[in-house]
Amino acid sequence: MAAVTKNGITVDGNGTNSAVASATVNEGLDRSASFRFTNIEGAYADLTINQEGRREVWNSDFLCSDGETFNVIKQGYV
Repeated sequence: MAAVTKNGITVDGNGTNSAVASATVNEGLDRSASFRFTNIEGAYADLTINQEGRREVWNSDFLCSDGETFNVIKQGYV
């Protein structure tokens, strides 16, 4: 299996019934990515990885001029 990256999370495997997930520190909002592993017989397993971000949306009614949310550092990371 070649490495696959979704939403900043990378999963890589070498065909030995194992896979490795990696990501850099998530400075943004919480994120997740789902991956499906399929063998040659068609059996599959789904894996969802959730990664906590260091930021959260501040006041959901407040939008920046580019249409994005204004995000602030979470209390646990101050």
